[in-house]
Amino acid sequence: MELPLLPGSQKTSQQDPELGITHPHGHVLFREGDESDGIYFVTAGSVRVITTTPTGREVELASVGPGEIFGITTLFDNLPRSATAVVDGGASVLKIDKKKLIKAVHHDPSLVINILRSIAKRVRILKQDLVAAKEGQRAGE
Repeated sequence: MELPLLPGSQKTSQQDPELGITHPHGHVLFREGDESDGIYFVTAGSVRVITTTPTGREVELASVGPGEIFGITTLFDNLPRSATAVVDGGASVLKIDKKKLIKAVHHDPSLVINILRSIAKRVRILKQDLVAAKEGQRAGE
């Protein structure tokens, strides 16, 4: 089973225009605390991944664009969504069902490499953000 539009896949949105759904600006794909039933792949536009602090302030964790996947964390830990995903300016997004993805990975384990690359990229960005935040704290001391 091939996972269309997952990085490394042979299909493109031009070959199969029915893959992915276009959502308007501000559309919420999922909310923090929701149960996870899949991951998402952006084919066009962008999606903001945000969380809310205990004081009610909204913090952007990532901006995800074409060719990127998100909503991965809950794929592995089976916990509720840790953030909210909101379409920014309109986006076409493909939702990949968790059960179908797991079946596809059993058929083609190389798909895991693409998911791990995406996770590694996010970890690097989060590290940079953490270092910048800590430097900002030290400057304010």
